[in-house]
Parts: sequence; structure tokens; C-alpha cells
Amino acid sequence: MEHSLKVLIVDDVAENRLLLSKLVKQMGHVPVLASSGQEAIDLYVADEPHMVLMDVMMPGMDGYEATTRIKALNPNKWVPVVFLSALDSRDSMVKGLEVGGDDYLTKPVHFATLKAKIDAMQRIFRLQEQIRQKSLELEQYYFRAEEEKRISAHLMQQMTDADGLRDPVLQWRIFPAEHHSGDLIAAHRSPGQSLYAMLADGTGHGLAAAINVLPLPQIFYAMVDKGFPLSSVVKELNHKAYRWLPVDRFVAATMLVVNERERVIRLWNGGNPTAFFIDHDGEVLHRWTSKHPPLGVFPDDQFDNHTEAYTFTRPGHLVVVSDGLLEAENAQGDFYGWDRMLSSLQGVPPERRYEALLDNLSRHLNGATAHDDISVMLVEIGNHEEALVVTSSGQKEEESWDDRWRIELCFGANELRYFEVVPQIMSLIEKIDGIKPHVTSLFLIISELFVNALDHGLLKLDSALKNSPEGFEQYLLLREQRMSGLSEGSINVSFERTVWNEHRALRICVKDSGGGFDYAALLDDLNENIRPYGRGLPLVKNLATHMEFAANGAEVVVLFGY
Repeated sequence: MEHSLKVLIVDDVAENRLLLSKLVKQMGHVPVLASSGQEAIDLYVADEPHMVLMDVMMPGMDGYEATTRIKALNPNKWVPVVFLSALDSRDSMVKGLEVGGDDYLTKPVHFATLKAKIDAMQRIFRLQEQIRQKSLELEQYYFRAEEEKRISAHLMQQMTDADGLRDPVLQWRIFPAEHHSGDLIAAHRSPGQSLYAMLADGTGHGLAAAINVLPLPQIFYAMVDKGFPLSSVVKELNHKAYRWLPVDRFVAATMLVVNERERVIRLWNGGNPTAFFIDHDGEVLHRWTSKHPPLGVFPDDQFDNHTEAYTFTRPGHLVVVSDGLLEAENAQGDFYGWDRMLSSLQGVPPERRYEALLDNLSRHLNGATAHDDISVMLVEIGNHEEALVVTSSGQKEEESWDDRWRIELCFGANELRYFEVVPQIMSLIEKIDGIKPHVTSLFLIISELFVNALDHGLLKLDSALKNSPEGFEQYLLLREQRMSGLSEGSINVSFERTVWNEHRALRICVKDSGGGFDYAALLDDLNENIRPYGRGLPLVKNLATHMEFAANGAEVVVLFGY
């Protein structure tokens, strides 16, 4: 069709068909001749012409009816029909156009005019073919894009989903502005059963924003699984984001850890709206405003990974949202805002807060489309004790020196200042045969013994400071100051596989170079300790098969049956 057209010529007069046929051939096109309306329909179906020159007045079926039937055969395909008629009235022309004709010429036909009409139709056909090709390309592009979106959405779901997102204390929802969301929520329990959670908001929305945040959950889950503190998780995520993101891209993030046993919330907010803790009576007890830039803005040496801690004494909810919620705009141009969010949470019983917030947001939008991704996360706090399983006495076995092994590590002041000791120790210990099922208990034992040696043995901190929220903040400040100034001292940690009372056991010894401490006081009231401190050693005693102190508290030995 690029060089010639197939033209159907319909006329009951043979001389007219012959003249038109010659003209069409001279123009380089192919004529198809029909002497009646019915024959025109039959040849249209058989030859599929590109254009029809239709006489009006013919015996039997006239040109109007033939054109009506031809147009009905394939209404989605444009085949121009030019009427050639001796009728030159306005009504005849109008009727010809109404039945589907595209042009109307009166007889005797001026061949120059007809030639110009056919040339014009050929140009239209060429343009139509170009449009058809572009349409096919767009259709193929659309199907490829939809398939890519489907695959990428599946991959993102697999990479971001985790069992922690189904934690009973966690309620969350993401409303993407497009097919992909630039917001991300991740949650996971540490080996010590503290709940870590993250709400990240990449620059923009859609696939580009989703790609910005996609690497974050894998790093987050891996580090939490090993028991790294929140500050280390934040630091590593910023390190990676600064390296991989373009200079005009960043990720606002709120990261938190809830330790129900110690009744402490630690939170880092970089560029997200204020997070807050609201008790069951609807009172906002604490706020965490954004005190840091988003992830990926500053290099390591300029980045601040310090977290803000809060000790809670009443149950409630920790509420974290993205800016898309506060900036959700309805048809009247009103933003959802802080006041609407807070009133929706305060006006209902605690167990209905999550549903009430989503319902209130839906009523505000009233069907309007949000211009940014919306993320909501509520963490129920103070109503769930962290479930800990006390270990058994261990498998019974005969003592064999072939199965004995021993590992000893020594950490000086320099290593203690920058090295995350407990997660690295756990990475080593959990690989030992038989240890994996007991990772939670061992993590708690090792971390409590190590922190006890560091805080009390080397840093000389007094746990009584933790009696009040203000004292707890002072405790953390003193700890940070003394850690940064630590220049001497050491902690030795050793592990040995042994047999205790005919049962397999792991012997753990933690010894510091300090002068010891009053460990007996911390072991008092083992079963009824309601103080906000001093729970660590009683917990270790419950989890372990045996525990004993030496060197005035500077050395502690624990036997753990497994």
C-alpha cells in the first residue's frame, strides 16, 4: 500500500468503469470493477480494497445502500467511499455523507479533480499506516511495561516482605500514589526479641522512588537478625544510601526499636514527620521530631546516627507516618494535617485506633486521588511481654574430650569503642552444631553479661539512674561520654563446650578488668522486680542452667544446657 492502492470501481455503465479504470491504472493503482451494488459488496469482502469509487444511481441496490452495507462489514476499519453521481442536489450530497460516504463528486467527473482526490486519500492512507504502526508499538510497549510492572512488583514484594510485618503488635498500611510505592515499611524481631521497625520514604513516587528504597530492607533485616543496635543499623543504611543514590535522591526514614523488657523505645527520625507515643487515654506522652537529614545526604564522617530513647510507664501506641498522610489533599484543597490525625486517634478506644485513622483519612479524601504515597504504622506497646523460652538442662551425653572445644576473645578499650561485640560473637557461636535453636536465649545471656561488664565494670555507671525517664536520659548521656573517653580496660569472653551433670552444656565466661560491682543487690527480688532496671541478671539466671560470680562481680560464669 505504500506505492499503490486497490480501488474498487462501482458503476452499472461499462464505459464509465472503463474510463475510471484507465485513470486508476495511469496513477499506478489497481482497479477492481463491479457493475452492481451486490457485486460491489462481494468484491469488497473478497479483495479488501483500500478505496471505493461508488456510483449512486444503479438498478437494484443503489450506491447508498451498498455503501451502508460495506461500512457495516468492518466498522473499525476506515475505507473511504467517494460517490460519483449525476445528482448534484444538496440533499443527495448530504445523504451520501450520512450513509458513510467520505466525499461526493458530480458527473461528468473532472479527472484532474478525481486524481487529486485519490492522491489525497493515498496521503491519508500513508499517515494512517504510520499511526497504525505507532499504535502497535505503543500497544507492545504497554504490554511490556505492564509485564515489567508485574514482575518488579512481585520481586519487590518478595524482597520487602518478612514475617516481622505480621507481628501481632504491629499495624501498618501503604497507599501507593502509582503502581509502585516509594514508601516502605519493614519490621523484624532481634535475637533478643526486641521489635525493630522502619518506615522509609524515597524521593518522589512510583518506580523511581521504589528503586531508591529497595536495597534498604535486606540490610535492615540482616543486621537486626544479628542483633546490631539501632544506631549501627541507621549508620549502615546511610552508608549504603550515600553510595548508591544519585546526588538529587535521598530517603527520609524513621527507625525504631522497642524493648518491652526494659520498657524503652529508641528512635531515629531523619526527614519524616514527627513520630509520637500516645497512651490509652489519648495523651501524647512523647514526640520524636526529625533531628537528622534523610539517609543518603551526608557521608559517614558527617552523619549523626544517635538515637533518642524514651522509657514508657504506661501502655499505648507508637505512631509513625509518612508526609503523604499529612499532605493528603481532598477535592476542596484541604490537607489532612496533624490535627485530623490526632483527633481520629484520640476519639476512639485504643483497639480501634488503626481502623479509625484509615476511616477518617478515607472520609477526608472522599474518592480524591492522593498525590503522594501514604504510609501509616502503629506499634502497640506495653501490653505484650516479650516471649522468652527458658532452656532445658541440655541433652544427656557421656563426656568425651573429642567433642570439647574452647573459644576465647579479648577486647581492649580501642575495640570496645567502635566494635559491635555481641552481634559478631553471635555470628560465630550460632554456626556451632546444636546452637541455632537457642539463639534467642544465648543472645540475651551474652548481651546482658557483656553490657553488665562494660557499663558497671569499666564505665562505672549506676543503674539506679534509670529510676526515672530523666535519669535514664542522664544514664545514656554518661554512657556515651565515658565510652568516647575510654582509654584503658578490657573484657574477656570465652566459650567452651563441656558436660554438666551428665548433660551437654555451653560454658560462657565474661571477665572485665574493672573492680567489680554489687551483683548481689541486682539478684534480689528475682521474681518481683518492678524497677525499671536490674532485670538483666535475674533474666540470665532464669535462662541459664547455672550462674556464678567471682572476683567481686568482675567475672561471671554461666552454664547453658543445649
